[in-house]
Formats: sequence, C-alpha cells, structure tokens
Amino acid sequence: MRQIRTDKGWSVEALAVLSQLDADLIAGIECGNVDYFVNDIFALAAALNVDFRRIIVDNVTI
Repeated sequence: MRQIRTDKGWSVEALAVLSQLDADLIAGIECGNVDYFVNDIFALAAALNVDFRRIIVDNVTI
C-alpha cells in the first residue's frame, strides 16, 4: 500500500484525510504493526482508487 500511496505523491496524512482514517492507523498498516478492520481496507482502497485486493496482497508478508 505504501508504494501505491507514494506513487501518487501522497503523504500518510493526505491519505488519512481522503480515507477518513487516522494517520497512525495507516502508518501501522503499512508497517504491519496494527490490526485493522475490513472496512478500513475498503476505505483505503476507495481513497487510493484501487481494488481492495491489491491492498491486501501488498500487505501480506510470507
């Protein structure tokens, strides 16, 4: 997700405003340090104008 955001030239704070989510939550999701709700992923996907599955796949670490 960080790559999608930075490709758009957006800061975490800008994405927070557009998605109506807390910037700390977004930063935590990007780092894999927080739990989140599926609604958060839908809000981020809508703000980033991408399919929600892209965010989930981008945040999976194996």
